[in-house]
Amino acid sequence: MHQKTVFAAAVWTFLSLSSPVWGDVPAGLVELTPVDASIENVLLIFPGGKVEPDAYQDLATAVFRASEGKVSVIAAKFSYNLPNPLQAPKRITDTLKRLSDIGLKDGAKHLYLVGHSDGGIMGHAEATKAELGGLVLLGSYIPNAVIFGGQLREYPLPTLMMIGERDGHTPINFLARELLHLKPGTKVWEKAVLFLPGANHMQFADGSAVAEDLPPTADLAATQQQVAQDIVDFISSQQEPASSARNRLMERLSATKHALLPFLSTWQSHETVCAEAQTAGLGSEHGLSAVSKVYDRHTEFPLFLASQPQLLSVSSGGSQITVPTYLENPPAPFDISLNRYLAPQSVGCKLVEMSQQSCAAANVAAISKALAALRSNSLGSEAAKILGQDLTWMPAQSSLDQSSEVWRGEALTVTSRRVANLAEWVGTPISWLREGNTWRLSTAEWTNNDGTRYCKIVSPLRIVEWATVILPKELRDQ
Repeated sequence: MHQKTVFAAAVWTFLSLSSPVWGDVPAGLVELTPVDASIENVLLIFPGGKVEPDAYQDLATAVFRASEGKVSVIAAKFSYNLPNPLQAPKRITDTLKRLSDIGLKDGAKHLYLVGHSDGGIMGHAEATKAELGGLVLLGSYIPNAVIFGGQLREYPLPTLMMIGERDGHTPINFLARELLHLKPGTKVWEKAVLFLPGANHMQFADGSAVAEDLPPTADLAATQQQVAQDIVDFISSQQEPASSARNRLMERLSATKHALLPFLSTWQSHETVCAEAQTAGLGSEHGLSAVSKVYDRHTEFPLFLASQPQLLSVSSGGSQITVPTYLENPPAPFDISLNRYLAPQSVGCKLVEMSQQSCAAANVAAISKALAALRSNSLGSEAAKILGQDLTWMPAQSSLDQSSEVWRGEALTVTSRRVANLAEWVGTPISWLREGNTWRLSTAEWTNNDGTRYCKIVSPLRIVEWATVILPKELRDQ
């Protein structure tokens, strides 16, 4: 259903080579609700890949009713039910002609493109070109790719983006990313980023089961009523500055921020995890603080390797250790928005005088920080299935020798393997594997001749993403 941008580009190429006459495809538009002179705005749905236009009938009816008949809904039909940029412009121009025929003036300003899954990926650019009234993304996103797309914060049209808690195709960490990257002062009616509790990917359509999606915990009709109300409020807020619709959107945004609090509270935690490990390793008797010197690009890795922890004097009269910190981000040169995680794969640290805390213990602390963020939040429900309702994880050191250090707790185990040289440390990635009913975090550490300890630590944000994006699928499949 929901395809990667690379696949969409392949479909684009295939369609362009195999079907030369796209503009003549019959029945390119399906009117799901009445389109007549009484309407004020229209939604044009670009369906998800392999989804029939009729799958959006119930959602369209809910929108029409929520708007009291002022917002009508049309769905576009594409060859092979695959939205593509070759047919997309004609679908828009045909819709605008239909609006002109019923006497709706300035039709483009009253037409909103609704993209579900691949429909949003392939349609967002066409909405901009046609200068439509806005964009609605349902379980979709704007790809940040080399050839097209960019960040939501830079997108020129008013945009409503919604993702369900149980969406197995466009996970909620994508929603958190866009929310956190919005420009300061952005109004909710300019960029509305909203969370749908318990909803999955196909509840934006007919609720049918598709591969990779998670089973919903929310009722289909109730979800579609909420989606419909959000869409109507979003449209109303563009045209009625003092409307109650804006207040409802602000309430929904507040609820979204509360739901995504585990992401918000651990956002950029990877930038401080090395400094926190260094402070704990020194112990309180030293009276020293630590701050990270962050290297977050692949081209900066040689600079990280050449750097050393430094003891500096600060203006308050004390001393501070600067800790070299390398964020190992997964490379995605063609579309960085397709990275499965927002957090780096691992955080490399260079630490000194670690007599009070080991690398393994630093990873234990990072996991505990993430679980604390998930506690008392609905997003922690999957983790609670393996750790208990209060997400209490109390690991203890179970083994320590020259080769490794192991900490074991309920369902989660941390192993830090001591490697022989720098090359082996660099080449040993952090791994997070399931073994029966236990999840094992394995990492590596190395101490050079000067006593500097090289640790790899997991980001608390990555643990939050594991608990909310990966774990639900693993538990579903067991």
